[in-house]
Amino acid sequence: IRSFNNISCVLEEAIVGDFALIKAWKADKLGNLVFKFAFCKKHCSKKLSLRNTALNFNVPMCKAVRTTIVEVEELVEVGELRPNEVQRLLIHIPSIYCHRIIVGKDYRKPIEKLVLRETTGKPKTPAAAMRETIARRAALEFKSGMYVNVGAGVPSLAVDLLPRDVTVHVQSENGAIGMGPHPQKGEENADIINAVKETVTLLPGAAVFGTDEAFAQIRGGHLDLIVLGGLQVSKTGDLASWMVPVSSKKVMGLTKEVLYLKGVLKEGKLAKGIGGGMDLVSGSASKIIVTMDHTTNGKPNIVDECTLPITGKNCVNTIITDMAVFEVDLVNGLTLTEVREDLTVEDVIENTGSAFKVSPNLQPMRQIKVC
Repeated sequence: IRSFNNISCVLEEAIVGDFALIKAWKADKLGNLVFKFAFCKKHCSKKLSLRNTALNFNVPMCKAVRTTIVEVEELVEVGELRPNEVQRLLIHIPSIYCHRIIVGKDYRKPIEKLVLRETTGKPKTPAAAMRETIARRAALEFKSGMYVNVGAGVPSLAVDLLPRDVTVHVQSENGAIGMGPHPQKGEENADIINAVKETVTLLPGAAVFGTDEAFAQIRGGHLDLIVLGGLQVSKTGDLASWMVPVSSKKVMGLTKEVLYLKGVLKEGKLAKGIGGGMDLVSGSASKIIVTMDHTTNGKPNIVDECTLPITGKNCVNTIITDMAVFEVDLVNGLTLTEVREDLTVEDVIENTGSAFKVSPNLQPMRQIKVC
């Protein structure tokens, strides 16, 4: 362990694998690789080498192994892939990293999570109305020009509620900046997805790149704002947002029924794990906001100390729940700044698992206007 800028870092030797299994769109017979194309409909009719979000971890995986095996949809002659011409297919991975090529056939492009844009309003359940209350408050944290990363669920809904005069650049860990809303029926593309594999769109001015580049942006603190969901937040800003798989009826003192309600258990299985959350909360220049239910089955989710596995220590700046808004300070702890209009401070005290201060400027919970 070494300290850099007063941050303790664990130094590990780089992992070198024996094999990498890579899926590319095209390769030439020398082994140069190209990933999926897109059409630039507005400016030309030719296929451009825009790889959408298909690049993911392919480049570093090719570099980190002794043997790279690539499956491609098409194999072309040497020279058909050009290194630097905009109107031709640009090479994404040079041949030095490619050792074996397999040409597949009869390809299907399954979409794991097809999510389409809702064109008509659906009747809101009480739970959905409560999520929208949290999202409408979180939406007020976004300012035009911000580069942001938002988690699935309520954080993403907050972006959808932004008025037209507020433009933010949504970054996704799988390799894109400028993600737009979910597509309408017929617009879906298996190569344009977000970090949780949902179909999305790319807005004008969007950029796509590898997942390693996305995490370099995150770890470097280049994002202005990160909004995440959470299971627990401590009085000093520790965040717990994941779970360890177990087979017992209770996990960290919580029953499986509670974990289902928290979204940790899904379809009889535990969620896949921490994902990119640990990296997201480590970008020191970024503001971290957590949106979550204030309680689950009557038990508070804002606590003195987290009992679930920690995603990040002392990282949360603001907590937005269905009951209130708290600012978090490592030294001074929690400060209540806003309370939902139909509640009192006493209601918040009763449902919070840690002591907190009340701001002298306490106000009703604000909500963004939805057109």
